[in-house]
Amino acid sequence: MTISIQRCQSCGTFNYPAHAVCGNCLSDALADCAIEGRGVLLALSTVHHSLDPEWRAHLPVQLATVDLDCGVQVICFAEPGLQTPARVCLAPSQDRPGVWIARAQDA
Repeated sequence: MTISIQRCQSCGTFNYPAHAVCGNCLSDALADCAIEGRGVLLALSTVHHSLDPEWRAHLPVQLATVDLDCGVQVICFAEPGLQTPARVCLAPSQDRPGVWIARAQDA
């Protein structure tokens, strides 16, 4: 999955989430950059309870922290059966009509 992450045009640092200025050099020369969503699965967590009635039907749900190859860490959903540490890639998954999310899966 190719994902878009903000990158500083002055120093090359990736910023996630997006900022008004670079967190490294404070430049405002920022642009979106397409990267491959591949990295290392650092941690998994399973959510069993939610106060939101819409989420209750989808529980339990597994969340992952992934250290992308570009150095950015993201939190996303995870495919069942993943274990740390593992190489993973982010894949698009339709949550509901018109809403797409990232899901970590085996690379």
